[in-house]
Amino acid sequence: MSEFSECAGRISINIEGTARESARINILSGSGIANHRNKGIFMHDFLGAFVSVAPILRLDCSSMQVISFKNTGLFKRGIWLTAAALLVCVAAPPALDGTLWQNPLPSAIAVAILASFSLFFLVKMQIHRLADEVVDCADFLKIRRGRTELDVPLASISGVEVSTFSGIHRISVQLLKPTKLGARIEFLPQASLWSDLAAVKRVAAGLAGRANLMRGAAI
Repeated sequence: MSEFSECAGRISINIEGTARESARINILSGSGIANHRNKGIFMHDFLGAFVSVAPILRLDCSSMQVISFKNTGLFKRGIWLTAAALLVCVAAPPALDGTLWQNPLPSAIAVAILASFSLFFLVKMQIHRLADEVVDCADFLKIRRGRTELDVPLASISGVEVSTFSGIHRISVQLLKPTKLGARIEFLPQASLWSDLAAVKRVAAGLAGRANLMRGAAI
């Protein structure tokens, strides 16, 4: 994790790795930025220091891993569009040939049955609850659903479960307190794990185990 701070004309970069090692780089000291009248010199010093710390930054970023299905957003839109297309396919033919206006009852019944089935399927799957992206950042999860983003510390997770509906596995993360995304976060695992329920359960068990350790350490 990196933290940028500016205090008394000093710019520091504090980098804290997963092994709790830290490296501190002081770019400017003494009288501060005001003494560097030449902005080109300041930028040169800053970029040089940033390049020197780049390997440590790359090492820190390597601990972050996307654990959700990367195309969840497209998957959700595809489900909604498929349901809408089915309704159009049922209602369009009688509307085009005029039978819908002459005898609307059969078409209305067919559309109602299909709409009821689609609604049941969508509610049962709870597509709208799926997070678009979940990134495992070692001690917290970075979650995005639509335009809403949220950082969830592992210590705030009370449980992790795996559920299956229509052959589709999902991981549910239960939180100790409600957030702007709700008290439960659900996401699809990576596509490579869709056919391996045991592997999905291992991912969930790993999150639950680390959450227990974090909660124990916070006490």
